[in-house]
Amino acid sequence: MRKSVPLNIVKSLLANSKNECAFKGCQHPIINDNHLLIAELCHIEAYSENGPRFNPENSIKEINSYDNLVFLCHRHHKEVDSDIKTYSVTELKKIKQEHEKDLKEKKVFHFDFERFLKINDEFNNFWSDLQNLNDNEHIIDDLKIEIDTKIGFDKLIDKIRNDLEWLDKNHNELIKSDQELFEDVKKFVKENGGDIKKWDEVRYYDNPFLDRNWEQHNLGIPNFLNKIKVNLLVVELKYFEEFSKTNKLTEQLEERIKNLKTELNEVAVSTGLID
Repeated sequence: MRKSVPLNIVKSLLANSKNECAFKGCQHPIINDNHLLIAELCHIEAYSENGPRFNPENSIKEINSYDNLVFLCHRHHKEVDSDIKTYSVTELKKIKQEHEKDLKEKKVFHFDFERFLKINDEFNNFWSDLQNLNDNEHIIDDLKIEIDTKIGFDKLIDKIRNDLEWLDKNHNELIKSDQELFEDVKKFVKENGGDIKKWDEVRYYDNPFLDRNWEQHNLGIPNFLNKIKVNLLVVELKYFEEFSKTNKLTEQLEERIKNLKTELNEVAVSTGLID
């Protein structure tokens, strides 16, 4: 039975990986935005007898040691194992050393990897089970609200914003419908032989068809939607604040964070309740 790599070795390798494939120039992450392990823990000198760069003199402890292991993306793992002449033991150890060299003089940030891996597994299982429930176990499949457990945070925020825009649009249509209600009633009564001569003389505050639901349409709902939009901006920026502490940001994300800060600065001094 193949023995697994000791957890303390995995912790050290992850801590020194900078969350990147060790191959020079490759920025493929070890752990992605959804906290999934998406790289591969590779043996420099193979575990199995028929594996690349296998050394029969190594003990199991030496095979699973820190010095004989490196994190690579799938592409570069395949590449180095397919060309052992170019990627010899010496060359792979040099690649690993180059990748880690700027960490040697620094105090490496340590955190509880055992807890991290445990939580990661628990949530992976939860999201997988949840997706299965939504896909296959809903009591009325044609009417279910679909859940995408693999959606990224930024895409989820965009989706919520689209839903808020839909609410805004439909709310405005309801306002228009209420504003036209009195004329529609008059037209209906007139077309069916009713007498509406005195209707226009009724004062607006005594007319149940004029300005119907005015406060909800013009104060309550707009204020509530604005509060949701402001809080959503705060949630998004707070998420990216934490994300940026442990992940390298793309240009696209840096631009998104910059725009969020600008928008929140404007909101902080200009957005208020309608009264």
